[in-house]
Amino acid sequence: MPRRLMRLVTRSVALLALLACGGDASPPQPLEPTGPVVTTIVVTAPAGPLLVGATLALTAEVRDQAGVVMAGKTPTWSSGNDAIATVSNAGVVAAQGPGTTSISATVDGKTGTATLTVTQQPVFAVAITALAAPVVAGDTTPLVVVLSDRNGNAISGRRITWSSSAPLVATVDGAGRLVASSPGATTVTALSEGVSGTLAVTVTPPAGSVAPTITSISPATLAPGTTATVAGTGFLGVANTAVTVAGVPAAVLRTTPTEITIAVPSSGLPCQSTQPMPITVATLGGATTASQPLTVARRRTMAVGESFIVGASGDIACNELLDNGSYLVSVFNGGTAASSTARFELRGSAGGPLASRLPAGGGMTIDAAPARQLAPSAATVVEQQHLDHLEADLAILRRLGAPKRRARAPSYSRAGTTSVPLAIGATTQLKFHFNSCSAAGVTPVTARVVFFGNHSIVLEDVASPLAGKVDADLIAMGEQFEAISYPLLLNFGDPLAQDIKTDANERILMLFTPQVNSVGSNLLGFISVCDFYPAYQDPAVAGSNQAEIFYARTPSDTSSESTLLSGRSQWRREMPATMIHEAKHIASYAERLSRAATQFEQVWLEEATAQLASEMFGRAIHGNRWRGDATYRESVYCESRPTTAGCADGVIAMTNHFGFLANYLQNFEAKSILSGSDDIDIYGSAWLFTRWLVDTYGGGDEGAFLRWLVQTNTLSGTANIEAVSGRPFPLLLAEFTLMLAADNLPNVQGPFVEPSWNLPDVFAGYVELVSRPPAPLAMRQSAGGAFSVSGRNVKGGGAVLLKIRPMAAGGTQLIELKSTPTAPLPSTSQVGLGVVRVE
Repeated sequence: MPRRLMRLVTRSVALLALLACGGDASPPQPLEPTGPVVTTIVVTAPAGPLLVGATLALTAEVRDQAGVVMAGKTPTWSSGNDAIATVSNAGVVAAQGPGTTSISATVDGKTGTATLTVTQQPVFAVAITALAAPVVAGDTTPLVVVLSDRNGNAISGRRITWSSSAPLVATVDGAGRLVASSPGATTVTALSEGVSGTLAVTVTPPAGSVAPTITSISPATLAPGTTATVAGTGFLGVANTAVTVAGVPAAVLRTTPTEITIAVPSSGLPCQSTQPMPITVATLGGATTASQPLTVARRRTMAVGESFIVGASGDIACNELLDNGSYLVSVFNGGTAASSTARFELRGSAGGPLASRLPAGGGMTIDAAPARQLAPSAATVVEQQHLDHLEADLAILRRLGAPKRRARAPSYSRAGTTSVPLAIGATTQLKFHFNSCSAAGVTPVTARVVFFGNHSIVLEDVASPLAGKVDADLIAMGEQFEAISYPLLLNFGDPLAQDIKTDANERILMLFTPQVNSVGSNLLGFISVCDFYPAYQDPAVAGSNQAEIFYARTPSDTSSESTLLSGRSQWRREMPATMIHEAKHIASYAERLSRAATQFEQVWLEEATAQLASEMFGRAIHGNRWRGDATYRESVYCESRPTTAGCADGVIAMTNHFGFLANYLQNFEAKSILSGSDDIDIYGSAWLFTRWLVDTYGGGDEGAFLRWLVQTNTLSGTANIEAVSGRPFPLLLAEFTLMLAADNLPNVQGPFVEPSWNLPDVFAGYVELVSRPPAPLAMRQSAGGAFSVSGRNVKGGGAVLLKIRPMAAGGTQLIELKSTPTAPLPSTSQVGLGVVRVE
């Protein structure tokens, strides 16, 4: 290329580059608007739905970037679905069909949208067209029904439900045809959207037909679900013969001109004692009725102390208590989870000669038992923390399973763990954790050995407020644990069953540290399952001590007057029972892990058995015995009297058990013994259930029964209970709930008593400690005869209790149980009924 031409090209390229870049390397910036521009559009839609056929003018408000309304802007309107609603250029919406769509307004590229719902015109009137000709039995006649809206416009496509006041005379089939079956009069009703229309129909017999007669019925007394024979004349074939028993249709099995065999309905019959009821036979020639005794109720004859318990698949619908006495009734939900609620309707009425004397309207209705509102205290908050902590432990167990050694390691490595010296005064390093066992959740603790025995080591955090000043207490509690608590623990299992895989020192560590105090002002102690794992197994257990260890609070106040857990006196009184309670958790975890468990115990039963451990400790220090029917004076009385001779310094073992139990009983209908961390009252309810279970079905060896509960690797919760007791859980629940009301009543025996505790006596004495009713059970009461417990939803593991008092002489008590006022309980329902006679 010539040199001159090259210079021209170069200058051109440079000029183009300069023009393109505007003189620098930055891209050109958009121009800022110099006036208001459309930024948002607000479309105003109706607050409620539009009816099909209605119109409505919408408005669209156009606003600029400052939110100021702009005048003179005309939007373009559109509908998301013209089949539901159309919109004109002026913004007038016309509702076309049911559904939901969007209506949009657009101005200068900006769009605003509103949602519009269109509903059908409601039915305003229903009219059945009169028949043009008389109706003869055996005929099928189409019916014409007209639905119209408020403006008189005909409506189509709506659902119509038909009924007949006399189904034996005529019915209406699914196609809207009148099916005339027998001579007589009926009123046919068409119902649509809550609006009805009627038509009076008279059916006449066909020419030459003969009306039936009834000469006899057998057997002498009919019963639901059985067969019966009706003898007479004028009977037709099965297709043209209908029979009702007490107004309920009965299946016609076979016929001859002189005999009909029927199946007496198994459900739907009125709950009543044995009495004559109408049996009607209808044919094309007419209808006839005769009376025959019918027994619907399951007749129950019970002496005082006798009972029956039945599930939904048995004789639960209608029962008659024949002997005039007092009865306890439990309607229970045998579901195996508290979340599996079930609904029922319970009704009572007088049977026998008093049945005709029932007051109009069905007698009195028993109101719901009053709920007691219990404000949470600091103690209940801590118990909730404890349950939550246990739930978190179970989550770790389920996720990690058994502790695992390192790959190719010959045995469980203890690298990184500290061996606690068996030397009084020696110190060692331990790790404290509560909310998290991860490395970040650990607080290092220097602990001093205060006591060691054959099965335990007591250590005190050197940073404790009273470090070195409560050694006498710590030593005394350690000795008591060795002498009393550890042997009792063996009733549940071996707390050191995993020791060879943890620290191999054949002892439980008990660390008393102010770190526990910092978690909660009323927290006495806890254990953590993460300490069973080597720290290397998972980040969630990186803070493990790899030891059987119990973390306990330490006192900070030596004044004898303090009733707080920070005070030495109260701390000393409450700690021993806590030590065995927590050590029992260690035993449970150790036994399951040593068996490579695939199931770990549910919260309610794990806490129940830990409460049993502290109860057994209380039994030992109070001098009570298993199945000894302990009274208030023999137990809780001493726990509030630390200075009274013979009261074991007022050590507290059972006071809290009965406090939680009272809460459960006062709010009985809203509770379940199967609740988990959502209900702290399981410390009382689940404890007493398990105590009653051991007392009633534990045979002659309490420990063997408890070990069977704990030493399993595949069962938990109600399945565990059933396997150990050999009884289905619904039956156990019925017996237990009846026991709550029947304990220590005269002439009432097991399983409706609690052998280890005189519950009425304990609660009568308990009122001196707290403001509670002496009989805290929230139980309904009836004077007998008519009553109703309506629309109750009961949790799995829960129940409703009712006491029925004697009626007038000669009367019997009917009890009817249904799912709803009109529907029976399905055979698969978890609802059951238990009744025991107490007077």
